Amino acid sequence: MDYRREVDGLRAIAIIPVIFFHAGFQFFNGGFVGVDIFFVISGYLITSLILNEKKAGTFSLMDFYERRARRILPALFVIMFVCLPLAYRWLLPSDMKDFSQSLISVSSFTSNIYFFLVSGYFENDNELKPLLHTWSLAVEEQYYLLFPVFLLLTWQLGKQYILWLLITVASISLMIAQHTSFTNPKFAFYLLPSRGWEILIGSFSAFYLCQEKKPAVSLIIKQLMSIIGLLLILYSILIFDKQTPFPGIYALMPTLGTVFIIMFGTRDTIIGKVLGTQVCVGIGLISYSAYLWHQPLFAFARYISSDKPTQLLMGVLTSATLLLAYLTWRFIETPFRDKRRTSRRQIIILGVVCSLLFTILGSIGNFNNGFENRFLKNNDPVLFSKELMQQYTWNNFGSYILKKFDSSTKKRVLIIGDSFTGDLVNAIFENGLNNSIQISTYFIPSTCGNLYLTEDFSENIVLQEKSKCMKINWYNNNDLKKLMAEADSIWLASSWTTWVATLLPKSVSNLEKDYGEKILVFGGKRLYQYNLYQLLKIPLEDRLRRVKLIDAEQVKINSLMINTLPENIFINVSFSICGSETSCQLFTRSGDLIFYDIYHLTPAGAKLYGEKLLKYPSIRRLADKDI
Repeated sequence: MDYRREVDGLRAIAIIPVIFFHAGFQFFNGGFVGVDIFFVISGYLITSLILNEKKAGTFSLMDFYERRARRILPALFVIMFVCLPLAYRWLLPSDMKDFSQSLISVSSFTSNIYFFLVSGYFENDNELKPLLHTWSLAVEEQYYLLFPVFLLLTWQLGKQYILWLLITVASISLMIAQHTSFTNPKFAFYLLPSRGWEILIGSFSAFYLCQEKKPAVSLIIKQLMSIIGLLLILYSILIFDKQTPFPGIYALMPTLGTVFIIMFGTRDTIIGKVLGTQVCVGIGLISYSAYLWHQPLFAFARYISSDKPTQLLMGVLTSATLLLAYLTWRFIETPFRDKRRTSRRQIIILGVVCSLLFTILGSIGNFNNGFENRFLKNNDPVLFSKELMQQYTWNNFGSYILKKFDSSTKKRVLIIGDSFTGDLVNAIFENGLNNSIQISTYFIPSTCGNLYLTEDFSENIVLQEKSKCMKINWYNNNDLKKLMAEADSIWLASSWTTWVATLLPKSVSNLEKDYGEKILVFGGKRLYQYNLYQLLKIPLEDRLRRVKLIDAEQVKINSLMINTLPENIFINVSFSICGSETSCQLFTRSGDLIFYDIYHLTPAGAKLYGEKLLKYPSIRRLADKDI
């Protein structure tokens, strides 16, 4: 197989945007498409290798998987070993448990499935997970477990028949990607059925270029097509963002752009010459190691930082990524890919031993709940379990969803909203108000807009959420309508966004028109990013001095709601809990943590919240007696 410098240079076009995107640099909002470029390149290179070896009669499945092991495993194991002590030192027990589980999934090349299953509303931001990026390696390896076997089984049918089968599979995969980009974005992003087409179109370019007789293409056409390819990639990087439905038809732009460069950006074209420069080729050669290093460096830096890391720090870490990538390529990748220096037997032993070791270590970390003994002093063990805190937020709320009111004389309160209603219900329970009122709840996600409007406001909802929101159906629920009519008070609580808060006065007016003047609106609460690891290490005597700023966007939304909603119906939750519009204490007077993330309350925080709420006459008079 002829070496193409420009394809190595194309890897640089893939890796730099990925790193800059994850570093949070402006103008690289679509840098995630670098992974899609890698998929296409991988499909092209691997398929070209197989086709050439099949043509020469030298293809062997054992040789193929040996090459993949030499390429993937040594550098990957190095990064995993480096992450272990850092994770043990810095990660909170719940996050250490998640990390331990990811060690197991990475070792079995199922991390894409793992991250698909565990990601969700309450998860730490993806940028805090050291091994999150291994999902793409898992997708590729799952593909290459199937693809060579498929070629072996169908080879006798002829290339034309094979191509039509692959085109059918790719078309189905693209349709799955397009559909799930809107209906199940996590599935679309992480799993092979919605990603396979991207690798396959790289394979198609290999089938085309490996033909013995190809149509002649003029230099002008090659120049034009390769330039178009680069422009498609650049447009994707600069214009796409996290709201772009992906990887459906939008992903055709960077992937076809990559195909155009592979097929037409030969070394005699302008694009081929640029990509073939020493700088591009050099970055391309270390791109795999750079990809492996960047996520752990960024994740741990964010994890241990009290505030959002500066762009200067992220720039330094980007430089460190490239330096470590070079060293890893030079002293790990290159020696292990050289069969004269490392035998097949050694590679097999390395793969088996390290995979077993990481699986064992991951299992130990998982079964020991992330080694929670590291943090027990001065802290409630419940804080160490993400699952338990999530359950605490939702359990009381979930027990009362659309619960019918009884005929007792207790006041009837209907609470509608997202997870912030979970905090509100917990505040009621922590202070005994639940003994004096009846409660019923109803869930509306904040992304859908907790609004009671006749006009369509769906244009404000991000595309990926619209399908889910249509199923929620907002207030068009007969059981809910009955409860709203029967309730003595209707409480709306949500993680309000600016667009929802803007429409909220009209929504409240509509509710009062249909159900009476019994509406209370509870404002949002959101702190700036903070490091829970550092907070739980603070000695008890120092905790009362710890104050954190309220998120600036939250301050603006609170101000908007104060200015647009009647004073008698708006409860300023941030001010109630924090005693300030702009900052908040992080611990109660007894030294207990108030927030377990930047949004949601611990039991101690919920108790404090309830105490503050009972000072509002509109809430206190709902009880038949003093609380």
